[in-house]
Amino acid sequence: MRNTYLTFQYYPYILERISLPHFGVRSNFLIINALKLWRKERSVIKKIILFVFLILSATGCQNRPEAEPAPKPLEDFYQADWDKMDRIEIRNGATGELKTFKEKELLRKWIDEARSIKITPDPSQEKRKGFRYSANLYEGDQLKFAFTDSQIGNVYILPSEQLHNQLKSLFES
Repeated sequence: MRNTYLTFQYYPYILERISLPHFGVRSNFLIINALKLWRKERSVIKKIILFVFLILSATGCQNRPEAEPAPKPLEDFYQADWDKMDRIEIRNGATGELKTFKEKELLRKWIDEARSIKITPDPSQEKRKGFRYSANLYEGDQLKFAFTDSQIGNVYILPSEQLHNQLKSLFES
């Protein structure tokens, strides 16, 4: 007669070592409990039902990819009054050159166009470096809002040609 107790006592240890990364702790708990029942149940039908339950519960616990975030206008990232901005600094990421713009009419026109640009947060928020253009918006001498064409605050964004072109046109004017 085979000693099933010795084999069974190592199941949790074995599962701990071979658990798949896309199954969560909950599915490992379900697997361990199903194996305990497996040892207790003797009929073939019950074992088949337990096996099907085990497979269904493990596949139901997989991580599902999140839906892509919805685009929102640039003005949603900065909730204060955009009309109080009186200086914009644009930096070219390739050359490091910095240009400052203070002309009120140019600033109003650029801000009105830029704040309605739709920005989509990147689903992958992995760290990255570099940018093509960055913008710093000031009210007096106080920096109020800063962003690049790849990041706004701590949020990485998907490339937006419209935002890039807006930054580039102001920089080259």
